[in-house]
Amino acid sequence: MQLVVADDATDETQAAVEAARMARLGCRAVFVNSTSASFEAVRRVLAGRAVLVVHTVLNEGGGLSPTAIRFGERPQAQLEALVAPTMAQTGARRWFLVGEAYVWSYGAHAAGRRAIARAGGEIAGEALRPLGTADFAPTVEAVRRSGADLVLSTMIGADEVAFECQSEAAGLRATTRTVSLALEESTLAHIGPRAGEGLRTALSYFQDNPVAGNDDLLRRHRAAFGMWAPAITALSETVYEAIHQYARVLHREADGGAVAHGRALMRRRNGASEDVVGARDLLRPRLYVAEGRPSGLRVVGEAAPAR
Repeated sequence: MQLVVADDATDETQAAVEAARMARLGCRAVFVNSTSASFEAVRRVLAGRAVLVVHTVLNEGGGLSPTAIRFGERPQAQLEALVAPTMAQTGARRWFLVGEAYVWSYGAHAAGRRAIARAGGEIAGEALRPLGTADFAPTVEAVRRSGADLVLSTMIGADEVAFECQSEAAGLRATTRTVSLALEESTLAHIGPRAGEGLRTALSYFQDNPVAGNDDLLRRHRAAFGMWAPAITALSETVYEAIHQYARVLHREADGGAVAHGRALMRRRNGASEDVVGARDLLRPRLYVAEGRPSGLRVVGEAAPAR
């Protein structure tokens, strides 16, 4: 396989331009490791071009077809693993939803409302800010005024870093407990140990992970890129697995097209009852709950496997 790399710059228009370029270069599959907005732009521009599109990171779901596949964690499963246990642990029940004004947060917050209602909690408020926001003072103040004692964050990347750091600096961490759906090792490292301590998340992969084969993956990663290589996270490890699984499909169905390859990727593997790096069920991944500690994200629990 030959790897062609493009940068969408977290911009859906740029994502569409790069996807069209990849199709012209003859790419048979495009793996989208970016936002839901970029995935939708890539899916639209490549529709009918016999190119398989695979969204490899957590997303709000929807839009599955043989040529447009969405792997990764879903908010509903993440929230089932986080909401009720966090309420039971803290005795708190009033939630404030913090997110970004695009499809990912819309879908995640809808799932959040359902999970919170099932757990006997209530919504104290919601704030959605544009992608790329740097100043979250109004959001932090809205959380404070709402009387919420729990925060659900669907922020991503630099926005999540800014929100969590400003929340801690404003003293909000003393009165609230936060769960974050897109918190992984790299984001936590930028947040820092002080602002990140106690944050909770649920993802299918962490470096501190009991998944079989993970120790070998980390060893090979560090041997290839050095001890200071960026962390392997849920946002990158799923890409690695998706490409390997696609390669195995090509070995079995070398002459098939995008539809046949997509269907083969979506076919749940019979007998795959345990997690093994490289062979996991990426459509319905097993989730692990982790908490921010001074040493990084540490796995503290495991969600029941999806059916």
